Amino acid sequence: MRDRLDRDGLTVLAYRFEGDRWCTGQRFAAYRAPLGDAFDGRVLPDSAANPAPPPFFADLVGTPHSVVTAHLVDEAGHPTVLARDEILAFLTDRLHPHGNRPLPATWRRAEMLLLSAQDTPAAKTAEVTCTSPGPGPGT
Repeated sequence: MRDRLDRDGLTVLAYRFEGDRWCTGQRFAAYRAPLGDAFDGRVLPDSAANPAPPPFFADLVGTPHSVVTAHLVDEAGHPTVLARDEILAFLTDRLHPHGNRPLPATWRRAEMLLLSAQDTPAAKTAEVTCTSPGPGPGT
């Protein structure tokens, strides 16, 4: 894995909340150890999390956890919105480096799902599935 990161100049971008009990600082350190500078881990303060996430996150997860979905605060300039926008730009740049062409419809659909996930009850979110038209080139 490290060879591919170095060879292709890849970066792993990751977000977590400071007090997340599921994705801890220790986990980020475990990623950073083998990945080094290729791991770009960002930590948001717990106070940036949506204080009223869907019931699954409030009742079972019990900690700020989902930076760009359940705990997103959809307000211009908010840290979680900035994280979402940065992730979308990161993915667009990596998956579609020729910015002068529109994204394929399947990518636009994935983006719309990501943007609307905070309005979707957790039970419905679990039912969302992604499909593709078939194997890609060279597979």
